[in-house]
Amino acid sequence: MKGDRIPAFSLGSCKRFFTGKDMSEPMIFDPQMETMPRAKMRELQLERLKWAVRYCYDRVPFYHDRLEKAGVDPDKIRELSDIQYI
Repeated sequence: MKGDRIPAFSLGSCKRFFTGKDMSEPMIFDPQMETMPRAKMRELQLERLKWAVRYCYDRVPFYHDRLEKAGVDPDKIRELSDIQYI
């Protein structure tokens, strides 16, 4: 057995072997999210950023203190570029 080698497979052939799908076709799991227009995606990202910052500020003492020290007010987040202040 020594010296026997496992045959080399390309990544595509491995995926095809395990999934039974042709990997040359794009795989889309959630068409609504993965094909969303860029403006809509930015809007969703901003909404989620605001939610995450507000959640941490209100419920996690460690992050509340950090945000306070950094002068971050969750209500003043207006655009994605505001993430630089966090």
